[in-house]
Amino acid sequence: CGSSNTDVASDIDVFKEIASEKKEGVLRGADLGASISEVKLNEPHGLTEDDSTYLFYEFVLDTTTNYTVAYNFEKDSLNEIRVDVYLHDDEDAAALIEKFKEYFSGKYNVQPQNSVVTNWDWGIDTNTSLLRIELADESADYNFRGKTSITIYGEEKLGNEPL
Repeated sequence: CGSSNTDVASDIDVFKEIASEKKEGVLRGADLGASISEVKLNEPHGLTEDDSTYLFYEFVLDTTTNYTVAYNFEKDSLNEIRVDVYLHDDEDAAALIEKFKEYFSGKYNVQPQNSVVTNWDWGIDTNTSLLRIELADESADYNFRGKTSITIYGEEKLGNEPL
């Protein structure tokens, strides 16, 4: 009974660590279109790989919980954020998934589309593009561990060409 309360508190801390709720941006204070230097200023710790099209960060939260954040760029413009979270077990992954479903649904005032048991997908219509957010529970692929991934990217809107 007491350990389950600890697990829930741990999941909430993991969520806050990853989402960085107090920051603006799509996730972790970053917006698609940001430059490499803007992302580095916003994300000053944990950088393990750095080149002209890719920044990779690693974070260890405790002995069973860690996560990575990959920022992909095209022409010095952020075009994808990928977060992979490795947790103690699949129950921790499921709890974290629920937190992120609530977070993205509330932030963008839209429910996920294409929801299946392990994948959720949001399409957020902005003035110039379609923001895609994909949330997946990949625990089944990681024996005895929980695994969650978040991928955020933009797509061009169709039909914006002048007639």
